[in-house]
Amino acid sequence: MAETRKILSRAPAEALGEATELKAASRGAPEPYVRKSAGDIIRADDWNTAQVLARADIIGHDHTALGQAIPREAIRAGAIDGSRIDPDAAIAARSLALKDNLKIGTRDVVAELDRAFSALEQSRAALEKTNGDLARTSTTVGTLSSQVAQVPQQTLTQAGLVVSGDPARDTRNLLVDGDLQLKSGHKFHSTGRLHISGDEILYLLNKSGVIVGKEWGGNGKLDVQGELIAQGNLTARSGLTFGDGSRQNSAMLVQGGTWDCGEIKNGTATRTIGLSGFTQPPTVLVSMSVLDSNKGANLRIRCWADTVSAGSFRLVAQSWGDTYIYAIGGTWIAFGR
Repeated sequence: MAETRKILSRAPAEALGEATELKAASRGAPEPYVRKSAGDIIRADDWNTAQVLARADIIGHDHTALGQAIPREAIRAGAIDGSRIDPDAAIAARSLALKDNLKIGTRDVVAELDRAFSALEQSRAALEKTNGDLARTSTTVGTLSSQVAQVPQQTLTQAGLVVSGDPARDTRNLLVDGDLQLKSGHKFHSTGRLHISGDEILYLLNKSGVIVGKEWGGNGKLDVQGELIAQGNLTARSGLTFGDGSRQNSAMLVQGGTWDCGEIKNGTATRTIGLSGFTQPPTVLVSMSVLDSNKGANLRIRCWADTVSAGSFRLVAQSWGDTYIYAIGGTWIAFGR
């Protein structure tokens, strides 16, 4: 007599038809591999089939009854101690908390990290000191960092900046590849020696002039160890002191030249000589260096400066009696303000 068999693997609980099976399914029991009813004969192939299905499930099981992942709460405390982890396993974690040491080979990584963090703390303290120096110097620097260099139009403003370097290593402790400008009303201070060197001519360009003053403790002195060349006027309001110690407190202008009046016979000859630079009539001295006269007569001659003004004077040569002058000449000098 032929027998109909049902071979089921994990059949749903809703397929149960009998009350006892429904009662077992309600308790969450797994389904039979080969379903038999009461009084059925268990054949050898049914028995073998049930064993094959059971072994296949055991081989592929994940420690659960229904093929679900083990919940975290179901793991016994202390069951995972790491002793069975493959030494060649690659482990990834979002965060790692260590209670004691972390060793890689013979290296104590935690101790090395402690030393590294200590060095970082010292660097942080040095950085805070640098930030303090930056806050005290009050200097504005443009295009200072690599970020600013990538955007040349951008400027970096600092409340203060200290540039410190070893002169033995590099004399250019601060190199400005461009113009250096000070905002109007601000000053450039140097408590040490200030050197301005280079092959180019040093130009002091200022619309109101350049003053070596006595403000803020200065002495107002300008010591030129070489030549002082003035292409315009040189003004000394308090006077000039020369190398021999002599001093000229007032301005003095000196001009001079020669004169020649030609022939004079018992009369007067005049010459008008121009002057320049004087603000008032100067003192004029006249001397005679050339004289040719008739030897048969008495020699009577005199010369002087007349009608002196800031712009000119009249040189006068005069003879009288029977004196006959063939030629007369000399030099003159005018000095004053």
